[in-house]
Amino acid sequence: MIRSHELAELWRAGESAALYGEPELAGAIDIFDKAERRLGPAAGEHSPPELVSLHADLATRIEKGDRPGIGDSRPASSSERATAVELTKDR
Repeated sequence: MIRSHELAELWRAGESAALYGEPELAGAIDIFDKAERRLGPAAGEHSPPELVSLHADLATRIEKGDRPGIGDSRPASSSERATAVELTKDR
């Protein structure tokens, strides 16, 4: 669990060379990048609420020991909102 906690902290800290250099987070990065492409760029300094929610959900999953990947078909969390972006299925 220590490793998962460290990875979650790295994820929560945001973009960095360490984040992109961590192979265990590659799947989460792919998921987030795909969501950013679908939702478009952030307006100013604020990210869309869907991206904020996704980032938090991914951090929780990483901390619990999950290593989400782009082909992962499970929902981000049991409390996933209906408005959250579904990334695992093409529309």
